[in-house]
Amino acid sequence: MSASKPTASDPFVLKTSFSRGLGEAVRRVFLENRWIVPLALLLGGGAAVAGHLADAKRGSSQDLEHEILRWLLLLLPCLLILLIRTRGWKQVVTAASIFLPAAMAWMLRDQSITGIESTVFSGQVPVPEAFLIKRYLITAGLLSPIIVIWMVQRASILDRYIFREFAFPFVFCLIAFYSIWLVFDLNDNLSDFREHSPSIRDLLVFYFVQIPHIFTKLADAAVLISTVYALSRLSQSNEFIAMLGSGRSLGRTLMPLFLSGAYISFIYLIFNFQWAPQGEGKKESLLDQFSGDQKTAIATKHLYVNKQEGRTRTWYIGEIPLKLEAEGLRFIDIQEQDADQRRTRAIEASSATWDNESRRWSFHRAHVTLFPGDGTAPQSKYHEWHHENNWGETPWQLINQRMEPDYLGVPGLLSYVRTNRRDGLPPALPYLTTLYHRWAAPWGCFTIIFIAAPLGIVYSRRGILGGVASAIFLFGAIIFLTELFLSLSKGGYLPALAAAWLANGIFLVLGGIFLYLRARNRSVRLPRLRALRV
Repeated sequence: MSASKPTASDPFVLKTSFSRGLGEAVRRVFLENRWIVPLALLLGGGAAVAGHLADAKRGSSQDLEHEILRWLLLLLPCLLILLIRTRGWKQVVTAASIFLPAAMAWMLRDQSITGIESTVFSGQVPVPEAFLIKRYLITAGLLSPIIVIWMVQRASILDRYIFREFAFPFVFCLIAFYSIWLVFDLNDNLSDFREHSPSIRDLLVFYFVQIPHIFTKLADAAVLISTVYALSRLSQSNEFIAMLGSGRSLGRTLMPLFLSGAYISFIYLIFNFQWAPQGEGKKESLLDQFSGDQKTAIATKHLYVNKQEGRTRTWYIGEIPLKLEAEGLRFIDIQEQDADQRRTRAIEASSATWDNESRRWSFHRAHVTLFPGDGTAPQSKYHEWHHENNWGETPWQLINQRMEPDYLGVPGLLSYVRTNRRDGLPPALPYLTTLYHRWAAPWGCFTIIFIAAPLGIVYSRRGILGGVASAIFLFGAIIFLTELFLSLSKGGYLPALAAAWLANGIFLVLGGIFLYLRARNRSVRLPRLRALRV
């Protein structure tokens, strides 16, 4: 009995024809029509000129970096269309017209000096080299698409084909994973959004600042899935065997994947340097802004005890403000005790500030109470300003216990470790381990390609399921061993540098062995666990 043919009124046929028609319309409008590029250029340029005239009419002048960003954002649709439509040197020039102004605007508005001044004020060891590295990393990241497009244009047809087979699944995985995360996050915060009704701009900023943090969480899995999918697809259609039969070695054939992994690791490093660790903190602060209950303090009701030379000084701090260098500590109560744990002096003040140059504490509206040791009554005196010049505490020593290493970038971690070493405190192993891991974690993407590539290639007729399962198992092993080594280092059982890089090193060597076996047409199989016979 023959199956009935689909008719024009069939819903599936209607849906398919609608999708094809929509795709064809988009292609004709954005890729074939000549008027779309001039129109986008006129609209963007007109909007930029109108914004400039409006600023001039109000008498407000914008800085150079704001003008560059305005023109770049308004002309971005036109430039992106040109980037998609053009090929060869025109595409490189179009990419340069997008990313060179962005890099210039970033260099002009970079506020690294602010971070250095804040660390100096709080008594930390300044790390200007860390902020300089951050500046150069971000600038290199903004300019890197120009180099990538230039390399893709100069690559061979086969290299571009392999790169395209990997890049499309990778981008799809990132978008899919981010969409899933977005759905869950909206489900968690939807009640707050409904209650406080933030603007569209605030919502876009809220989710935009979390992109670096989410990328660092999803990049490894996206690289694994896209590598295994691309190579398995090429193996099933015998395209990979044809590539090797053309005279290319296995390593040369996989070179586009290795370069892609190195570039993804570089982008991961830029995000992981400072932006990703601070993403969670920015999320909480933005949620507080939406509710109108914006936090003004890092912590409240903080306790710090300083024991030195037989004396004890106990600090009770009511609030540690977010802008410590501008506001100072608030609601201070200090108790001093001698070697016999008897109170000798107490200071109560509304605020306390610290001057880094003179190394002096200043207490505003302070009540100073002396406790004589002869049994007489305490003597209290009010001071509008009370100064202490010989105290060794700094604001950093008072608040460093509130710093979580997982939320600090490389500049904050490096400053913490060096300040700890300067003050002769015990080694800050969790912070030192996290500092090394900030540099080692991005290169896990490169390591995963070394592991997944040999397992995704299939020469024989056997299915690809075994290689995919092995790759997923090894990916779980990488995560497990990484967390194990980091925990051992934070407990003092393993050097911090070794703990950060050991998992990458082990699986990089293992991937090299797998690649060697695959290049000689030998099966790559993980050892199986057999049941013990009694």
